[in-house]
Amino acid sequence: MPGRLQISARLRLLAALLPGVAFLSAASAPAPAAAVAWDDIARGLFHEAHQAFAAAGDTGDTGDTDRETRLGTALTLLQLQPKTDANIRRAATLLTRLHEENPGDETGLAALYYLGRIEHLHRTPADPEAAARYYRELISTRPDHPLAGQARVKLALIELYRSGGRPEDRAQTVARLTPLADRQPDAASRRDLHLVLGEAALRFGLGSQLALDHFRAALEAGILRATLRADTLVRCGELARELGHADEARRYYETFLADFRRDVRRRTITETLAALSSPAALAAAP
Repeated sequence: MPGRLQISARLRLLAALLPGVAFLSAASAPAPAAAVAWDDIARGLFHEAHQAFAAAGDTGDTGDTDRETRLGTALTLLQLQPKTDANIRRAATLLTRLHEENPGDETGLAALYYLGRIEHLHRTPADPEAAARYYRELISTRPDHPLAGQARVKLALIELYRSGGRPEDRAQTVARLTPLADRQPDAASRRDLHLVLGEAALRFGLGSQLALDHFRAALEAGILRATLRADTLVRCGELARELGHADEARRYYETFLADFRRDVRRRTITETLAALSSPAALAAAP
């Protein structure tokens, strides 16, 4: 049986590979064919992974290992190209059975999360309200689980951007979720919820300070994707400068220049930083 660190490592790896998706494997050691399949997923080889999971299913594995294999089969069905309604329906059937068999183990929780993702991302047309029901069930079942943290992020997106949403409802949603962001179960879901709320604060005119607070918290939680981290540093610098927080703005700009030496924004940021550090700007600082 792999240790907790091994499981967490797979979670982080697959969360990075499948956009917007977190994954927690079952706590049983995969059969050799299934292990090959997970390695293929880690390299983005979804067709090969699907074939490897099929081979693992032919070995007659049962119990937890078989559940992990069926979960992997469902996930690769969602990634195969070209995408087809038949593959999506088959994936949904596999995930529904996995959840019905054992809704509380790691595979059952992952199945529930991905059922939400199917309705949110893979169906044509999407059914965000159906997705929200799956996300809410996951959150109520295991609120402290990393997948529940990701479900909160996806549910926030649905609530904030649903068709016909009123501005006052969106403002209330941001206000309700803001204190929850720092109580998310892991760093990845804290980061993602802060990013969603920061973007909403800007888009819906809820204030530069609120947006800065969320983007700052996202940086502190750790942004792994280089382009997103660069964009967030620039945003934080601009917001801090707009709010008159010159020292804070300089820190973000300096970090950006140190970490992103080939970014096309370097010249603009360098000029902005120089203006912030000019004698006149320093003299005007509070």
